Amino acid sequence: MNRSPVNLVAMLLLCAFSFGASLTRQALAQTTKVAIHATQEEVNIWKQRALSGPYLNDWSRILNRANSFRSNPSGKWLGNQQNQAWDGDLVRDCARLPTVYPGGNSGDCAGNGARTFADGIRDAGFVYLLTGDTSYRNAVLTLLLGQTAEFGTDFTNATRWPLNYVNKDKDFQISLWLRKMTYAYSYIRGSISQSDRNTIDAWFLKAAQWLDVVVHNASKTRFPNRYQDDYSNPASAGSSLGLTHASGYQTYWFGYAWDNKASQHNAAVAAIGALLNDTTLLSHSKRFVKEFLKYNVYADGTVWDQRRWSESTAQSGWAYAATVIGSNITAADHIARTGDTELYTYSTTEGAHGSQGGPKNLLRVMHRLANLTLGNSYAYASSDGTLSSADRIDPDGDTPNPVRHYIYDVSLAQANVFYRDNLLKSSYTRPMVADPSNGGYDPWGGDWGNLPGALFMFGQMEGIASPYSGASSSTLTAPANLSITSY
Repeated sequence: MNRSPVNLVAMLLLCAFSFGASLTRQALAQTTKVAIHATQEEVNIWKQRALSGPYLNDWSRILNRANSFRSNPSGKWLGNQQNQAWDGDLVRDCARLPTVYPGGNSGDCAGNGARTFADGIRDAGFVYLLTGDTSYRNAVLTLLLGQTAEFGTDFTNATRWPLNYVNKDKDFQISLWLRKMTYAYSYIRGSISQSDRNTIDAWFLKAAQWLDVVVHNASKTRFPNRYQDDYSNPASAGSSLGLTHASGYQTYWFGYAWDNKASQHNAAVAAIGALLNDTTLLSHSKRFVKEFLKYNVYADGTVWDQRRWSESTAQSGWAYAATVIGSNITAADHIARTGDTELYTYSTTEGAHGSQGGPKNLLRVMHRLANLTLGNSYAYASSDGTLSSADRIDPDGDTPNPVRHYIYDVSLAQANVFYRDNLLKSSYTRPMVADPSNGGYDPWGGDWGNLPGALFMFGQMEGIASPYSGASSSTLTAPANLSITSY
């Protein structure tokens, strides 16, 4: 049968399986982990969701991108082609398609540079995980093996990828791409040969070790002896960057070490650490999240990145805050699924340059975001003292036009598999527009659009799945033979 391109209608067929009028639930211990953020129990539920919902729109987007990738594989990056230190400009490279991105097209660089690059390979891996269709897996595997052979992404080459490199403006696009590639590999890793696994594992380890140093290089300018747990002498606050909101917290240069881009880097380190069960990577990424809570979160749960509002786009403060929160949720969840759930329960009052107080923890941070989202509390972006609804730091505070609404709180669903908190659920299940504003990526994918579908995977999973060690859960029986036929 010929497989049609992405724009044609895809139909799911269920073979040799009959649904009962109700689905039996029974308490079970954690089921087998089959990917970074997937147990077999969750995969079984996702198979059902692909047939009957909820979140069928998410599944449709996932399937369309996967089919497009299978027809025209793209996502391989040639990396640093110059025999000199990486200059951080992935956006520039993206404009050089197809030279740098063989098989790519301008759609890979839509919006803000390369923020959608590798969406297709990630989703093809995810579709394989649910369907077992090896045509998706084989396309993913071929591209990944090709990637390992590219000299421009040999992250052990200190000339091209120096170890003294510090976070620059565009370099976070590398970790966006790398995290999606990691997820794609995670979805197929259990089904490939040991030889191929060794090759690809080694490449990801090198990439993560370089990126981990990049994260450390920024953080150590604040605390040179952070790896020795020495936080006794923080660097100076640096320049003032404005308030988190009217009458809110003063922010300083100091906070850049744990901002939205650094947090995205760290989430990629956590992903690869979890993929390879590398204790050093996991320890370092866990340290970063704790530092984020100490030095980039204020006493009431407001985050440093909320400072990015302006009076003309008040909701930008909410959007940036939601993104950095999402990346730290992702890192915490990857680590928790290895058996270490401490970040979900960790609480601190430590801080520097005004971030002391609390207690501060991930749940309080998420509560603050959810309360702003639902209008239970307000923060305003106003420097003139005149506060109005147009100045509110919330998903749609500056416009009545619904297509401009932001939905980045979908990332709360991933953490709420652990917390099972009613306020968080109220936020991510609120009415959301079909065509939300975005930052050049699919916002339905959570922080930076990294997941195939945040709600499809984690929405309304509270009490149904328990992917954390020692927890109890309910389970649903999966369709026996889920296949996809395109017409």
